[in-house]
Amino acid sequence: MQIVSSLFLAEQTSPACTGASPRVNEHSAWALYISPFPGQRELFILQTMMRATGKCLECLWRAADVYQQTMVSCQPKERLCIQGPSIVTPPKDIWNVTGAQIYLSCEVIGIPTPVLIWNKIIQGQYGIQRMELLPGDRENLAIQTRGGPEKHEVTGWVLISPLSKEDAGEYECHASNAKGEATASAKIHVVETLHEIALTKGNKHTFKEHTADE
Repeated sequence: MQIVSSLFLAEQTSPACTGASPRVNEHSAWALYISPFPGQRELFILQTMMRATGKCLECLWRAADVYQQTMVSCQPKERLCIQGPSIVTPPKDIWNVTGAQIYLSCEVIGIPTPVLIWNKIIQGQYGIQRMELLPGDRENLAIQTRGGPEKHEVTGWVLISPLSKEDAGEYECHASNAKGEATASAKIHVVETLHEIALTKGNKHTFKEHTADE
């Protein structure tokens, strides 16, 4: 991968950043970029290096001089960046008739890769909610989970067939890792006939994210 037209490295004794270019090695603590395009181009290059290496580069940005030179000091880490889970694609509300086959899907990302589970939110007395971990003992419900489609992502599904009135309610996608957790929810509406489905339903869903520090 060609990073810039000119790349100069000052060798240091301490460990440092590894980049997409073979000229950027583990002994390079300082990288000097000279480019006809100041600012944005170098920032894009750094972001590309971070994605390519999976390293956590905490880089300090310094002003360019008249030659549009940018000096970057990188503080290396021996492990990947730790990121709390984020909802990439939340589940969407569903309206369907009894006997149908339906599914909810949820896509999340985080480092390390989050653990994804599904809950059904049960409304109790006095507005108190409780979580029913799925699939439980339901014969018409199955949970599937796979990694991807991108690195550190997980996609999960709730599959229901045949759909019954007891399956109506709010379902929560819950992702967690060492840094925190994130949730997203959607509702399944069960009707007798297709005529009962409103012409305008919308795709209402809610999602929350929490860090381990909260």
